[in-house]
Amino acid sequence: MRKSIILSVLLFLFFTATGFATTVSSITSATGYDDMNGMSVTATFSDGTDADTQIWKVLDIPSLMSGVESTLHGWSLTFSGNDTHPSPDADPWLLSSTNENISSILINAWPGKTIFDIIFGSGESDYMTDGSALGYLDENSLGSVANFSFLDPVLLSGDAAPLGDVFTQLLITFPSSTTSSSSGNFDFYVDTDNAAPVPEPATMLLFGLGLLGITAVGRKRGFKA
Repeated sequence: MRKSIILSVLLFLFFTATGFATTVSSITSATGYDDMNGMSVTATFSDGTDADTQIWKVLDIPSLMSGVESTLHGWSLTFSGNDTHPSPDADPWLLSSTNENISSILINAWPGKTIFDIIFGSGESDYMTDGSALGYLDENSLGSVANFSFLDPVLLSGDAAPLGDVFTQLLITFPSSTTSSSSGNFDFYVDTDNAAPVPEPATMLLFGLGLLGITAVGRKRGFKA
């Protein structure tokens, strides 16, 4: 009975902890092409084809290019340059598809210790998270219409709540179920930063309770022996 109670408490704490924002200890601005390795990018398709997930990596050092490429489904997302912020001369992110049936792209930047940094309303200088500098978002769709949604707000350790300018995920959806023009290209500008994670209190509590549970069960079995 006691073991079941311990397991129930651990499960309750685990599912309660999953709803919190991602907490980071520090943020570093000026992210370049080689600072985003490990991000995951998932494409979904309007024809019912299974979703395709690729992992971000450096593709070509001389041209300062990184990104993901799917030869199976004929699509890619790339970025070239030393700073994702468009000032002064950064290139846009480029999504290309030979199939032209992409309905959405989800970029989960956190596995690459990367976050998205956007301008927050008209008073962005009053709402910037420390270390993130000025963010940016300005899509240029080459004739297509896309919707941008930023998910999973980032909380800087020590702040009372997320300030609403940094996120770990970007979802781009295409209502017309295509990447855009006849060439199948879509480009956009979005700024990224790097961030260092910190252990969440709930995670540490789970770990501690797990050790206590293992110890208690071990002692009980040893006493019976």
